Amino acid sequence: MPKQKVEELTPEQPKNFEESPAKAPWRKNLIIGGVLLLLFALLYGVVLSSFENEVSAHTVRYTPGKKVADYVEIEATILTIDPFHDSTTMRLEFQPKGNFLSEKGVTAKKDLKLYVNSVNGTSEHSFAKGKRMGAFELALELHDGDVANYPLDKYGIELELDLFEVGADKVETPAPIVVNFTGDIHGMKVESSLAPESTDGNVLVKANVGRSGSTIFFAVITMAILIFLTVVMVFVVGMIATDKSRKVEFDIFVWGGALLFAFPAIRDTMPGSPPIGSLTDFLVFFWVEGILVIAMVVTAILWFKRPTE
Repeated sequence: MPKQKVEELTPEQPKNFEESPAKAPWRKNLIIGGVLLLLFALLYGVVLSSFENEVSAHTVRYTPGKKVADYVEIEATILTIDPFHDSTTMRLEFQPKGNFLSEKGVTAKKDLKLYVNSVNGTSEHSFAKGKRMGAFELALELHDGDVANYPLDKYGIELELDLFEVGADKVETPAPIVVNFTGDIHGMKVESSLAPESTDGNVLVKANVGRSGSTIFFAVITMAILIFLTVVMVFVVGMIATDKSRKVEFDIFVWGGALLFAFPAIRDTMPGSPPIGSLTDFLVFFWVEGILVIAMVVTAILWFKRPTE
């Protein structure tokens, strides 16, 4: 009897068979990666834009009420701002123009006298005819502010300039001036404006000074770090206290002690950080130090009460 040929039958694949999404996960990952990259690029651009705004000098300019060809141009530049001593240092530079400039092109053609509201040194400066109008530095008072409010402390600055032409009979006549007031201090934000009562021979510039955005941001981040580390420490100690099966490791004392002495150093990394007793200390520093001490005491009590093995 002839042998029958046995054919192996294989089940037919369904006609509507499609590739499983699990076989192509790269599409989803590519979309997520692209979105994250775009968000990072936007954040990077915002940070760079913020940096450009902070390093751009803020300048205010006063010019005489009517167009004149004879005047003295004064460049007033802030050099330092010291909130600890409530003072700021400025440099004044002078350039006579028109009939105030001698034929040599570098010296004054007339006798001039400048009055300025300096808080130290002389407030009167004389410039002799035929001599250069040399630059000098002066100190101004920072008012309406307190460094204890760091990093939200704000101050005011006023610069008053009065220039007079001294005649042969010693009579002083107001001389027209052009004032360029520039504030560009790293870590500080300066916004200046002209007082409405300014005149051609008497110019009053007012400036508001505060911490820059990057300084405030860095101070906030530093305080957030102190809070985060303290919360982690409290969480660990809480887990040990509530779970009696957990062993009190001696390493936790090393960790807590390191944080206790590291926090003052972290606090002092804030730019322009003030002495102990500022607003940041009452908001964060004193609290986190106290909480760490309490956590260490609780850990020590648990270590004494529980067996070490």
